[in-house]
Amino acid sequence: MPVWRFSLIAVLLLGGCSASQRLAAPPAEPVVTGPARAEPIREPAPPEVSKDEFWSALPPGIVEGRSLFPATDVTEWTLANGVRVVLRPSLSEPRRVYLVAYAVGRLAEVTDLRAVSAVLAARAAGVGMNPGGVRIGSYLTGDLAVVVGDASTELLGGLLERATEQMTRPEWAGVNPTLDPQDALSLLLSGHPETTLGGSFNPGEAAAFYEAHFGDPRLFTYILAGDVLPSEVERQAANTLTSVRASMQAVLGVSESTRPAPTLARAAVWTMPEYSTQASFHLGFRASLHASYDNLAGLKILADLLKQRVETTTGRDVDVAVTMDFDHDVAELRMTANGPGTDDGDFRAMVFDAIRMLRASEPTARLLVSARASVVAEHEQAIQTNSGWLRWLVRLFRYHHDTREALRFGQRIRGVSAVRVHDLARSIIDPDRYALVIQRSE
Repeated sequence: MPVWRFSLIAVLLLGGCSASQRLAAPPAEPVVTGPARAEPIREPAPPEVSKDEFWSALPPGIVEGRSLFPATDVTEWTLANGVRVVLRPSLSEPRRVYLVAYAVGRLAEVTDLRAVSAVLAARAAGVGMNPGGVRIGSYLTGDLAVVVGDASTELLGGLLERATEQMTRPEWAGVNPTLDPQDALSLLLSGHPETTLGGSFNPGEAAAFYEAHFGDPRLFTYILAGDVLPSEVERQAANTLTSVRASMQAVLGVSESTRPAPTLARAAVWTMPEYSTQASFHLGFRASLHASYDNLAGLKILADLLKQRVETTTGRDVDVAVTMDFDHDVAELRMTANGPGTDDGDFRAMVFDAIRMLRASEPTARLLVSARASVVAEHEQAIQTNSGWLRWLVRLFRYHHDTREALRFGQRIRGVSAVRVHDLARSIIDPDRYALVIQRSE
């Protein structure tokens, strides 16, 4: 079964560094996001708006609340059945609208024996289907269950309908899918051992897991970005999302042995048994770190410096991407390199030499200035796009943070010092504690 993913959120939330593309996820950046304890700034409550000044006149009992955040042009609706819908209109891609719907998934709490089936179940559910020009897919990463999709603006209602169908009536595209490198890395970073990754896919067990974790659309937050009017989002959400109900397995739930999301205490290495047409190298770190947007800005700088150092010191013609984020006071950083030779021991040694160099001393003023400029430019470009706003909205609305943090972040990046970068390097990128997945070439 082919694995296809939008370049829209090239980790989302949560799988951003994949050689293949996830449907609207993240994520060059995982859809793993900042915690509730991060900088308790609260956006001022929006002014009361009379119904006459708002958009569509709906019957009572459908929309419980509407909030408009004018600084960022973001609107939030809370429906009576618990569904939350968030929109940021954008003309960056005319006549196109994108969706990320997320709920708590808790991959770290899944027992080791079920972990592979859990990840593969999300990917096997309807992936690649394109009914009527609406694309929908799902995945499980970190502590989130995510459904993603896109459609033309006139098919907004179909996009919302297909998203809920993906949760409650999945169509299994295959019964024996295999892990891709980013799936494997997510499992290792969630604390599952290498021995788990070779486990077989159990269709019945996987279907039960999927239904239990995706099968209640009322628990999801639907985030939309694109060329669509708030009035139309409100109307279509009222038409489609007000009647959703949980599936049976989601109501019954499943029993799992729970455990907190771990930090890495050792080196975990897995070489994928299948060969690919292109070699790839997927390296991840997880460590305790106070969650703040200043630390997130520092991690962005560190990621850029690591990317530059790997590209300049390995002497290989490889494509390198480094992404990072927080999950409840735990920082996660991932590096992916694709290209010839990334599956051999020499490349691995050169990557770890680059990591040790970053840990050994502060970056020079020249390197820091260059990295800050690069990361600021990347951020400012990102928030002009649908994909950039989707990443930020997942982070902000999941933890009720001020939407203006997306606009302030560039200034935070400019304030990152060499000392902060060095401290983060020593805290996060430990050459003795990491997860590594290697995909060999044919």
